[in-house]
Amino acid sequence: MPAFAKSGGGALTRAQIQVLVHEIKGVPYRIEAKQEGGLASAVAVADPSGTASTWGPVAGLPISAPAYRAGAAIPFGSSRQGADVFARACAICHGDNGQGIAINDPVTLKLISDQLLRRYLITGRPDLGMPNFAGSRPDDSDFQPLSDQEITDLVALLASWRQATEPTDIVKE
Repeated sequence: MPAFAKSGGGALTRAQIQVLVHEIKGVPYRIEAKQEGGLASAVAVADPSGTASTWGPVAGLPISAPAYRAGAAIPFGSSRQGADVFARACAICHGDNGQGIAINDPVTLKLISDQLLRRYLITGRPDLGMPNFAGSRPDDSDFQPLSDQEITDLVALLASWRQATEPTDIVKE
């Protein structure tokens, strides 16, 4: 991915990057002019009464949401337990072994980090119709949201599929 900052060869000034960050995070801001060593510049600073992002504030995750960061709360996953979670939460669309809407592809899985797999499991893929960790599943009106441990176990299962062998327990550092 190319740099965004002019200092790194990109096209954006520091202030433009700050505006993007404020917009993405939904934090109101104002632009403040600065004068340093005879050079004029600008910075974006947080300001509750300033410019609000076009789409409004970012909604917080439910308290029960699993941690985004791998290993933040549960450092170890079991691919065997992940297989049980997969059967309950994923097999309806992906098939018993991930061959339906294909996810059990060692080449593809080698291109996706454990952290990205975890993020997909938590946030879902709305662009592809994949529900998030708590979203309803077809033919399962009583679906229970996945826990942090279940997400970790599911990542361990998907990681084991990278090797195209039988699932084994995965230990995360």
